[in-house]
Amino acid sequence: MRAPRLAYHKALPLAILACLTLLYGVFLTQGINLVTADLGRHLKNGAHFVQTLRVPQGNFYSYTHQDYPLVNHHWASGVVFYAVERIGGFPGIALFFIATSIAIFLIFFHAASRLGRFDIAAFSALLAIPLLTYRAEVRPELFSYLLAAIFFWILTGVARKTLSQKWLAALVPLTALWVNLHIYFFLAPLFITLFALDEIRAWYRSRTSDALRRVKIIAGILFLAGVALLLNPAGLEGALQPFTIFKNYGYRLLENQSVWFIARVLGSYPPNHYFFVAFGALAASWAAFAIQIMRRREEFRPLATTLISIFMGAIALFAVRNFTLFAYCAIPALTLHFSALFNGKRAPRYHYARLTFLLFALFAGLLALNPDYWKTKKFFTLGLLEKTNGAAEFFIRENLRGPIFNNYDIGGYLIYHLYPRERVFVDNRPEAYPVSFFEDTYIPMQESDEKWRETDGRFRFNTVIFYRRDLTPWAQKFMIARIQDAAWAPVYVDDYAIIFLKRNEANETIIKKFELPRNLFSIRS
Repeated sequence: MRAPRLAYHKALPLAILACLTLLYGVFLTQGINLVTADLGRHLKNGAHFVQTLRVPQGNFYSYTHQDYPLVNHHWASGVVFYAVERIGGFPGIALFFIATSIAIFLIFFHAASRLGRFDIAAFSALLAIPLLTYRAEVRPELFSYLLAAIFFWILTGVARKTLSQKWLAALVPLTALWVNLHIYFFLAPLFITLFALDEIRAWYRSRTSDALRRVKIIAGILFLAGVALLLNPAGLEGALQPFTIFKNYGYRLLENQSVWFIARVLGSYPPNHYFFVAFGALAASWAAFAIQIMRRREEFRPLATTLISIFMGAIALFAVRNFTLFAYCAIPALTLHFSALFNGKRAPRYHYARLTFLLFALFAGLLALNPDYWKTKKFFTLGLLEKTNGAAEFFIRENLRGPIFNNYDIGGYLIYHLYPRERVFVDNRPEAYPVSFFEDTYIPMQESDEKWRETDGRFRFNTVIFYRRDLTPWAQKFMIARIQDAAWAPVYVDDYAIIFLKRNEANETIIKKFELPRNLFSIRS
């Protein structure tokens, strides 16, 4: 009679994990909005490398600042995305993104369940899932999440002696890979350093030769990982790139702003709500950790997981782009801290049936927190969102010509479709342009008709391609001005983009055929 009960006890946790994984996977099927994504440019970078066997450097996609110095710190991501796209198209890229994201989730969940109770890990994961969907876009940061998960899994395994220290050797080549995939490669030495502190702490308490040997090994791995950071096309300059990511570009990036700035500017911002739920739970877990410290429980000594969660919480507070990384790292931290309150007691035999109900109730509550937010998501979409290529296809089909003036958001999209036939005015790489370009040209020319005419006289624009939903203070004003400008004719519009042609002899035939009536546009004050 005991065998069925034991099977039940083991099967239900697996079923819960499968449901959590499926839920996360569904939330990831949001489709690719190529119009505003960086993906198009990364695919072009990948194609450039495959065709030339040279890392793309410089700003050759733009005609405004072709010679501006630029370090391509994520070139290898483009190669991976390009290879996947060649094999499976955009649906293949979407499946690759979903599969990789689920793998990251499961690695962090496994590490969490190794640090504490399964039921607490399940609750922690459910708190994280709504936040994990905030940046469900195919970006190079995907590889930072994956490598952070692998690093954390290896380091926690070695720290708890469930993995041999030989596994640490893998961190060196992984660091060399990371520095070419995404700018968050600084997490590699950070994670190693924090786990090294745990080993130093253990040696200080025991003063044994074995503990000292472990310290020496992880210190050696840290040194070699530091050397591995230099294995990128830009060498030392490339290794120092993370220190520049939050500098003043002359253009304020939404993703680099704090939760307080976002709340002040946008008011109700759903991802902020889910962040504060998860952050509040994590803060409570830190309090639980502090209680354990005060009780001087010797068996509760892994500081690294706690310090990582504190660091991730801090960078998420000051830049919303870090919400996803914070949410992943919160899962093991929440599990570790709250599990410690149970003094190692396992969950009751029939606890998981109640757990299933509670998880569903928690999930319903999380959805109810922002129901309108979820209505805007286009779930069950693999590949490109419908009609996202419409503007580019119109440009190519009707044989339109540049020079093109485009806004920041749509630059990567135009690079993917039009380069090398046409270059862009700007794209969504703020580091690829001088500060003066944004402050003295790009922004003022959208705010002032006089500055627009001056810049138009300089570059002789023939076409304007603009992302319609650009919510910067100057963008909507600019589009209204062009709609009302007799010198420009709107010839194409869809849910994503609008195209204007300059009224001249070369464009006369196309304008006559496609010009949109002014009353098509509703202008609200």
